[in-house]
Amino acid sequence: MEGKPITDYLDVVIADIEMPLMDGFALTKNLKVDPVLGALPVIFYSSIITNELRHKGESVGADYQISKPEMGRIPAVAAELVAKAQGLCGKVH
Repeated sequence: MEGKPITDYLDVVIADIEMPLMDGFALTKNLKVDPVLGALPVIFYSSIITNELRHKGESVGADYQISKPEMGRIPAVAAELVAKAQGLCGKVH
């Protein structure tokens, strides 16, 4: 990555809410305050998404949250979020 910004290699972050060492909420909160990484869309996936956790995800800046049974939708959602972040489309479904 010789001198190139990480955003040349990374367009979206997909994170589980439950991870060892740092959960998805802490990861997203740290990403969103970073001047470079803060613009990256973040997708949460988890088997435990509840209304309370969805609200917590929104509060730290997660752009989209999806339950594990619907994980097959992640590629389409990620593509839409990247296009939206680049100003190429509108609402993410």
